[in-house]
Amino acid sequence: MVEFWRTLRTVPVDLAFMRGEKLEEESLRWAPRSLLRQDLRRDAEKTLNVPFAKLFHGEGDAKCTDSGLRFACRGFDLRASFVTHIKEGIWFKSQSGTWYRVWGLTDLAFENLRTPRSDGCPALMLISDQHDSEGLRANDWRLGRAQGILVHRNVLSEDCYYVSLICHVEFHEVRSELVLKGLDGGAGRNGPERSGPIWTGVEELGGETEWCLD
Repeated sequence: MVEFWRTLRTVPVDLAFMRGEKLEEESLRWAPRSLLRQDLRRDAEKTLNVPFAKLFHGEGDAKCTDSGLRFACRGFDLRASFVTHIKEGIWFKSQSGTWYRVWGLTDLAFENLRTPRSDGCPALMLISDQHDSEGLRANDWRLGRAQGILVHRNVLSEDCYYVSLICHVEFHEVRSELVLKGLDGGAGRNGPERSGPIWTGVEELGGETEWCLD
């Protein structure tokens, strides 16, 4: 499979969001270990329930490079460091004032979670499969729900974020007035429905943002 992926130059960008076992080779840690049908029982906890948008800048193509898979899409700079208790999920508020919830991880997903290899406290980021029109609610067919890739940033170079995969997640825009009131008021953060880290001031990155995923 390593040889197979390295012979390719362009692949569908949805491969970046494909769950399952990944390779461990440098620059190919995003790549599926196999394209054969997975064991449905074991894969059930990994399978995304949110439909894939396929509305990316660049006609849905991604380039295989020596540094990883390069593509353009929306994302978020959480401006926070990686924490192991993301299993409970994450709540964050963008600079525009919109709240989002990253759903908690299943046990199986948590077992496959990758901790950052670099020293220090690498920045946490979230790559989103939403199109810009979804973020603006001009195209709201998924009602704010999306697929995401939780990553940590290695470096920002030549207007491209070089990042490493942590795990795949699902997330959605929070629209419940009751929940929003509690989040903005700081109440109930330790409750069962609002567990996990809560971050504010998150920077939104538009659909032309370039990523190089390893």
